[in-house]
Amino acid sequence: MKDIDLHRSATAEMIEAARFYERRRNGVGFRFLQYFFTGPYNVVYRVEEQRVLVLAVMHHRRRPGYWVWRRYR
Repeated sequence: MKDIDLHRSATAEMIEAARFYERRRNGVGFRFLQYFFTGPYNVVYRVEEQRVLVLAVMHHRRRPGYWVWRRYR
């Protein structure tokens, strides 16, 4: 089984989204972190030889394509 790594920016996006939801209602940010793979967010990733690298955790309707440059780093 390969390791799963999150790009620094993808980690920041996930935390930012959780904080956003937590400010709206107590506990929702935590629930978001539990279920972010199945909610209104896309997880963009690349399978590499030794790991799976998550490049972005992005909302379906916000700033499409902003993460594309990460594929090349």
